Amino acid sequence: MSLMFAIILLCVVLGVGGWGLTIYRMSQPFDNPVAMFRALCRAHDLTSPQRKLLLRMAEALKLPSPSALFIDSGLWTIPESTCEGGDISRQDWEKIQALRCVVFLPATARVSPIG
Repeated sequence: MSLMFAIILLCVVLGVGGWGLTIYRMSQPFDNPVAMFRALCRAHDLTSPQRKLLLRMAEALKLPSPSALFIDSGLWTIPESTCEGGDISRQDWEKIQALRCVVFLPATARVSPIG
């Protein structure tokens, strides 16, 4: 009986802790560029490798904030010199173009691959 009580108490504590953490994260201001970038990535359901690729792209383009990538689709055009000699490879360039569709197309316009 005490084991059952301990399990229930643990579930309640974890649930309240998770809820509190969610409320805390939502209340944080976005005056920090890193926090804003993370929130935008979460809003677009980007994975960790996708976020890292966007950070590399922002660095290669010398952007003051990586969040700018979510505002101006024109920034997604990387000069050839950056692709060939910089931190972004041709293979990454293809991934960036796929990410561009994820970020700038509405969810209803996206087509999921079959198979």
